[in-house]
Amino acid sequence: MTTLRPRALLLATTAAALLTGSAGAGAPFFFGGSNVVSDPGFETVPTSSSAWTYGSNSQSSVHRSGAHSLRGGCTPSPCFTTQTINLQPGIYKLSMYEGSNAGTPNEYTAKLGLAPTTIDVVNSPNTASFGLHTGIVAATGGNTLLKLGIYQGPGFGSIDDVSLIEIDDGAGNNLGAASQTVAAQASREFSDQLFDRFGHSGSPMQLASASEVVVASNDGMTYINGPGHYRAFLSVYGDDARWDSGDVRAHRFGFMLGAEWAPCNSWDIGLAIGRTTSHFNTDTLFTDNSGRADETLGALFANWSPSNMPLYATGVIGYGRSENDFMRENSFGAVGAYNVPTKQWFGGVEAGFDWHTWSHMTVTPFARLDAARLRQNSYMEEVEFGVLVPAFVDAKEQTAARSLLGVRAATDFNLIGRYSWQLSAKAAWQHEFDRNRSVNFSETSGVTFFGTATGATPVANSALVGASLEVPVTDHASLYAGYNGDFGSGQRIHEGEVGFKVTW
Repeated sequence: MTTLRPRALLLATTAAALLTGSAGAGAPFFFGGSNVVSDPGFETVPTSSSAWTYGSNSQSSVHRSGAHSLRGGCTPSPCFTTQTINLQPGIYKLSMYEGSNAGTPNEYTAKLGLAPTTIDVVNSPNTASFGLHTGIVAATGGNTLLKLGIYQGPGFGSIDDVSLIEIDDGAGNNLGAASQTVAAQASREFSDQLFDRFGHSGSPMQLASASEVVVASNDGMTYINGPGHYRAFLSVYGDDARWDSGDVRAHRFGFMLGAEWAPCNSWDIGLAIGRTTSHFNTDTLFTDNSGRADETLGALFANWSPSNMPLYATGVIGYGRSENDFMRENSFGAVGAYNVPTKQWFGGVEAGFDWHTWSHMTVTPFARLDAARLRQNSYMEEVEFGVLVPAFVDAKEQTAARSLLGVRAATDFNLIGRYSWQLSAKAAWQHEFDRNRSVNFSETSGVTFFGTATGATPVANSALVGASLEVPVTDHASLYAGYNGDFGSGQRIHEGEVGFKVTW
């Protein structure tokens, strides 16, 4: 099993790169690897310094470029010329130019490692000076034999300008890994909005009432219920996220609809559903990779805050499903997979207490632990166009868990009119557990190479900040807006929401 990185080691030792033409309409241009064949034009064959080991083949002054080509006139079977090359695992494009020939029988072959013959031209009708032949083949990595053969009887045939170029190292399959983080982020943002509704103790319904928010009575302990026992809310929200120092980018947009019931002064119980769409991209050396996830989430939540003490506890439990589309492409082609499901159960608990209250301000330390358990189905890519080799990606189960320790501050003020506005802010330290985001894959062309691709790895520790503003519009309705930010080394996530609440 080979672990693949976004930057292949192959190009670290070479400066040249070959750009091939677009394999399909609208396809972007991307560099493949360098030609790893030593002496592709056979200019030093058959000297002792040559990288090639040759049979009865020889140099020829008939050439496509340079001064020579490889010449063979073996009969009744091909003569072979070989070269050993230390390869990175991946998919390679093997090419060679065959010299003109008018007679038969003739045969020109090229074979890489243990794969079947990649190029096999028999009794070619080629009458041009040189004709191009190509094939796609996988390499498992390490020292690999490249074997060329010429059979031309009667007469002689030539091969020139042989190239072996890596066109895919499989790292673009980190889309499957990134989608795990994207799915976990969907349930986290969904939960964040529910947890942030209960930022301090006291009846949660007071946060939706448009009348003046009463934090505590004169005795400092008895919390006042806002008007009404029912509440409905609707919000739209989105995010912009970057992981792996920007090598993975994502953005999301969607909505949440929910309802709550306060059966007594100490309890609030609710149900929320949401629908979002995420678009994400990963940067790798050989392919441009993009994904889309249509996400559906639902959760039950409850908040408990006793009327005789400044404490609260909130719990959330939910289920989510994402339908993923993946696409990998470069100038050699494109492969994709569609409607790949990721399912998850998620939940969390938060507890806090009002450490100190002033006339119009409450400061509340809090702690939270939340987690999600995801399962992403296996999938097989299909070819869209060109010669990229589709991958088979194994199913993956993944846990995403974190802890938060922070503080909120909330204040109410009267800016205009008779209603009190509420402004709150928070800051927290977040620690991430189970940070691995990876998938195992295989790609087959002649032989199969296996790999592990990683992407969108969350940082171990990050800072969370947030703020929200609620503006009453009637005695029982208000508008609100909120922001959450997550900042760590190589990680940046911005979330925003706007919504409407009504209580009766």
